[in-house]
Amino acid sequence: MSSAKVAALPAHALKVGVRLLDHLHLEELLDEREGWFLFLADNQALSEFVLLAIAESEDALAACLAGPGQGNVARKSTFGSWHIAEIELDEAHLWLFRDKLLRMPQRSVRGTLPSTSGLVERQLDEGTLFNERYYIEGWLGQGGMGEVYRAEDRTFQRPVAIKVVRVQASPEGGDHEQAKRRLLNESRVVAALKHPNIVEIYDAGECDGLPYLALELCGDGSNLRSAMKTEATREERLQWLSQIAEALAYAHEHGIVHRDVKPENVLLTSDKRAKVADFGIAKALQTERLQDDTTFGIVGTPRYMAPEQLLGHRLDARVDQFAWGIMAYELLTGVHPRARELASLQQGDTAAGLPPHLRRVLSRATANDPGARYPNFRKLLAELHRPSCIVARRCLTVGVAVLAGAVGLCHMATWLKAGGPTSTQPPMASAIVHAAAAPKSEAEGLLEQGIQLWADASRERAWTLFARAAELEPNNARARLLSLAASEDINPGVHDDAPVALALRGQLAPSEAALLQALNPLVEQPPDVAASTQRIDELARTYPEDPVVRLARAQHYIRSRQTQGAMDLAASLGNTSTGFWVGAQAQMQLGDVAEGRRLLEQCIASSPSAMDCLKWLSFLDAADGRCELAEEAARKLIAKDSSNPFSYYLLANAVFGRTKSTEAARGILQAQLEQTSASQRPLRKATLEFDLHVYDGDFAGADRELRLRQSATTSPDANYRGMPLIYRVEMELELGRREEARRAAREFSYRSEAWLPNAYMDTGIDSARLLYSSALISRAEFRLARDKAIAKQMERGARFSSPGNRWFDDYVEGVLDATDAEEAIAVMPANHVIDLLDRDAYVDARLGHMYLLAGRFGEAIPLLNHAVSSCTVLIKPMTYVHALLWLGEALDQTGDHAGACKMYTKVVERWGREPRSVTVRRARAKLSTCQ
Repeated sequence: MSSAKVAALPAHALKVGVRLLDHLHLEELLDEREGWFLFLADNQALSEFVLLAIAESEDALAACLAGPGQGNVARKSTFGSWHIAEIELDEAHLWLFRDKLLRMPQRSVRGTLPSTSGLVERQLDEGTLFNERYYIEGWLGQGGMGEVYRAEDRTFQRPVAIKVVRVQASPEGGDHEQAKRRLLNESRVVAALKHPNIVEIYDAGECDGLPYLALELCGDGSNLRSAMKTEATREERLQWLSQIAEALAYAHEHGIVHRDVKPENVLLTSDKRAKVADFGIAKALQTERLQDDTTFGIVGTPRYMAPEQLLGHRLDARVDQFAWGIMAYELLTGVHPRARELASLQQGDTAAGLPPHLRRVLSRATANDPGARYPNFRKLLAELHRPSCIVARRCLTVGVAVLAGAVGLCHMATWLKAGGPTSTQPPMASAIVHAAAAPKSEAEGLLEQGIQLWADASRERAWTLFARAAELEPNNARARLLSLAASEDINPGVHDDAPVALALRGQLAPSEAALLQALNPLVEQPPDVAASTQRIDELARTYPEDPVVRLARAQHYIRSRQTQGAMDLAASLGNTSTGFWVGAQAQMQLGDVAEGRRLLEQCIASSPSAMDCLKWLSFLDAADGRCELAEEAARKLIAKDSSNPFSYYLLANAVFGRTKSTEAARGILQAQLEQTSASQRPLRKATLEFDLHVYDGDFAGADRELRLRQSATTSPDANYRGMPLIYRVEMELELGRREEARRAAREFSYRSEAWLPNAYMDTGIDSARLLYSSALISRAEFRLARDKAIAKQMERGARFSSPGNRWFDDYVEGVLDATDAEEAIAVMPANHVIDLLDRDAYVDARLGHMYLLAGRFGEAIPLLNHAVSSCTVLIKPMTYVHALLWLGEALDQTGDHAGACKMYTKVVERWGREPRSVTVRRARAKLSTCQ
């Protein structure tokens, strides 16, 4: 079929079809084959994507519907010989399905569907003198609610564009009235804006019942969408984006937010200047809720909406920044970004060949959280126009040689994969000599101090100093390397120290350059632990006395959970702080509490500054219910370093475990907040207060703090973005509000693709578990989703934890009933020990619950007893009270009714003031049988 055939579709078929199918807006022609067309549309009423199939016959329609392979046919319509079907996407798989659609082979596609000019009869004929002033010269285009014509203003003798409301919008006239209000709103808003990059409004009125605007005519009516298909240079495209940002900055400074920034709403003049148009749904920033205007529900174009706009949350000017970022990506790369591309931007990936400074700007502009975006367009423009020099702060000291190394960045991955340095090295010798002759900087002093602390088993403090040195000198390759080597976790593809160190590797000594090469496989996608281990072992044989190599090797074995290798390494290190520390970590991974404690005590005796050993000794005592000893160790930690927030958290856990007093814990946690960075303080405070409110049974207070945490979270990291929603689902289920829980589970599922991965959360499995616990998917669907997520993680190679930890994450956390429990037990690995490094009250409670549901009460009771007596209950909210109930039920089953009644009483004492609590209702029902 030719493209002319698309334009020649019968007007009555599509006109009536679009009217019947309500608020569908045709976005893109995805595929065209013999006899049928497949369009991507968005349902503006529901802010979600649908498929629209249009075919010449029933057989062609059937063939078309067989193509997508997913989705339900919501409606079919027949008009003459044309057949239309609306395909509804399954909500739980909306975004994944959309990605699939946009990746479909577009054979014979000749561009997007022409604007709906062929769908309705034009309302103004060429040659008409409209309103006795505007001579209509021709048709320019059509939007969702109106038509635009080229005209001559006979009064002022100038060309204009006449925009009129489409009266055929709906038989009932509702859409017509809505369009009329939007048109009038546009005239009021733009009348107050005078900017060279905003389309000017000359006149507004109504003629013969037809509302209109007279606008500045911009060239031939071409817009940024059509410009994307031209041979415009990157410089021209960046100039357009800068002009658009200037226009939006001006509008925001005058109290107006656009809310529908997209390529179609940016016009290009004859001299190729960009002008922002269509302020029909713009709104004053002073308005209490921007979505409350002349339309109902969410307004805008879903493909360019910020998350808060799609979800109907309170908006501000940063929604325009998000849309600008999406449009910028599309203009510069030729593709519309989806969750995958946005995640790549956040991770600093290549992002379709964009230069680093553009990636940084787009990454921040398209951050999911508005707080992580630029505060305004002026800040964005300043960053966009800033000269990008990866080594700007070092140019004066290391000269041209470093610049040469930076230019060679694109060759470094090949250099490392090939085995590292060859006989030909980058010309860095003179720069290194120059740097060596200079006096030590503050950053270099911090690095030396950090290496000593690392050798004294204070790796965490050492890493803090390495990170601080990197902040002082962002292009200090050694600081970046040490920060990478000492990190507790290296998240594949995310760690930002690696690319900088690679770019500046010429600064490094030979042993350090080889260490960087050895660590490189861990930051590739997928990571290759075996290759990294082999290189590190070879490096240790080459440089057996190098302290950094020894420390990095020890950290690598612990980090990658290679327990046997860690034990062998500990033996070779002998009676040193590092040897005791590595051995203790290995024993904790094996679950040997006694041996782990013994080695930690030896570590502390050999090095009084061994804070890592003291920290884990406190944690072991807390997990074992020895709250007094845990408290003593935590206070020693604070005495040694009062600036470490985690030490206060250990102390608060120990005190709470001993006293069960949230007020006592709150006082300690307040001291912790004072040691937290100002940017993270609101998030941390909301988190801590949420936990304490939950333990007190104050769910109204917990709800308030949870909302504060969601609003305070600015990181794109999955852990920070996902945990509030997980807590939300759990709390709503606890209060019996299943529909609210489902809503939060859906939101987690939709948004999790855009969150950066980390070592603490598997968003695929978590999403499946939340949907399952909220009864949005069946057990079979949950198993399928879980198995796919596990396979994906294994393929990425991003699972460094032990078999026991993986089994817990994949199976135990998803247990809801006896069938789930029996399945989890059936797949329990032979080596199912869960690392003491990850063992806390939550883990014991979930394991005990699994055995309880499976009817294995003898195994459930010790675990649940351990959970309720642990001094780590602040680590996860709700678990402590749930464990009390589960322990009572397990004791009941073994005939210890007195012990069971004691547990039920504790539940009611803790949460009794919340009558909606499912746990409290169960406990009260059990108590009614107690004597």
